[in-house]
Amino acid sequence: MAEKLKNKVTDGFQKGHPYGELPPCIHVGILNFNQMISPNYYHKFCLMDEKTKEIYSRKFQFHMLELKKLKYAKEKQQRKPLYQWVKLIAAQTWEELEQESKGNKYMERALEEMIKISQDEMERYLYLREEMAESDRVSQMQSAKRIGRKEGKKEGEILKLIANNV
Repeated sequence: MAEKLKNKVTDGFQKGHPYGELPPCIHVGILNFNQMISPNYYHKFCLMDEKTKEIYSRKFQFHMLELKKLKYAKEKQQRKPLYQWVKLIAAQTWEELEQESKGNKYMERALEEMIKISQDEMERYLYLREEMAESDRVSQMQSAKRIGRKEGKKEGEILKLIANNV
């Protein structure tokens, strides 16, 4: 997993390529209080010079969700997927979570994960051990393949030397 993540982060950064081709770095802040004056529940910020208003870069993005402002969302906003996800995040009871996720396979899957990680301590431990065991298995397979390739390469070199000496 870490190897995959590392590759995804560095894939966009190659020698000789302009920085503009890098994917954006995004921070998502979920606030259960009101920070901004605006009644909007969703805000997107980028780095900008306060004096000249010149934007430094859109590669650094800060997305802010203010849960307390969901009640002010207009009907048009309420039809957007972001609103649905924020409603799911803001849910206070299991019933609300089930209601908000119903009919959306991605949200239903997220709810399943939330249920798993909120179980009692022993069940949560067993769940996490199961998740770790899968990661361990994948890592072991990758390691075995890497070792096998090295051994195969060495064997091939030995056979090549023998063939050249005959």
